[in-house]
Amino acid sequence: MNTMTTKQQIDCKTIVDFIYNSPDLPLDLRDKLAEWLLAHEHDENLGQAMSQLWDEHLQGEHGDFDAQGLQQLLGQVEMSPRRFPWGKIWRYAAAAVVAVSALAGMYKLGNDNATQQTVLLAAAGSKGEYLLPDSTRVWLNGGTRLSYDSHDFTGHSRRVEIDGEAYFEVTKDANRPFTVKMTDMEVEVLGTCFDVRNYAFSRTEEVVLKEGRVRVSTPLLSKPYTMMPDQRIVIDRSTGNISVSAESAENYCSWFQHKVRFEGVPLGDILKQVCRRYSLDLEVKPTVDEELLLSLTICNDDADDVMRAISYLAQVRYTISDNTLTVYK
Repeated sequence: MNTMTTKQQIDCKTIVDFIYNSPDLPLDLRDKLAEWLLAHEHDENLGQAMSQLWDEHLQGEHGDFDAQGLQQLLGQVEMSPRRFPWGKIWRYAAAAVVAVSALAGMYKLGNDNATQQTVLLAAAGSKGEYLLPDSTRVWLNGGTRLSYDSHDFTGHSRRVEIDGEAYFEVTKDANRPFTVKMTDMEVEVLGTCFDVRNYAFSRTEEVVLKEGRVRVSTPLLSKPYTMMPDQRIVIDRSTGNISVSAESAENYCSWFQHKVRFEGVPLGDILKQVCRRYSLDLEVKPTVDEELLLSLTICNDDADDVMRAISYLAQVRYTISDNTLTVYK
């Protein structure tokens, strides 16, 4: 870990406080500060400064969550993914995943009768784990937004909406179905483990079932389809086609694990896991041998590092463009 002098420690706190208290920073100056933050991302004192900022401004007077303070921090430390690789700094800004409590899409300003909405966000390049009000566990992949309102878990049903990718381990409750709303599909379960993917950039929308059963509804089907474990259902948004296939759910449901070890695993299966892990679409050219067996370990390296290793082992080429991984012979 890098070490810092006393002056550098003071600079960390000074710069972090300056960013927080300067909402009207010019974009070029904000980018320079962002570069500084990322250049010092492994410095212990920067982490301490961001943690202190959280304690001072984001924690309510009774130790609860201060949504207005978070909103200000997000505004001051905002770095658009189109302009800057912002994912890393969020480990300090808001522990990479943040929960925003909102009332009717706005922060509470005195209307106690408003419907409270909770939004869970995973920053690009990050992952997060949450416990929902019914004890359902959910993991959010990078760039994912999950939302529900205050009445979703108090009545006869449990309902969330997802934009991105999430893996659910749903708490069983025979009297209250758990529903996940996507763009063109709706998934209803009583208690099971499954993965849903609904990124706006992707041409497909899909559900993969690991355990139990789920019922998938869509206007493209005349009646709901009941999935079995190790099945995958995909809607192609560009064509409106629906496909159901037998798949190893493990290839689609392990992206949130810190480390994944492959021992003699087919290249095609590894590529599927890589794409889930890094929120990418996958295109494999027909000349690539997807049955080639490989052994390697994936940790928290970025997608390029992982693919460079795979391309060397499998003697293939690849490109990552427009959120799509393309693999060539």
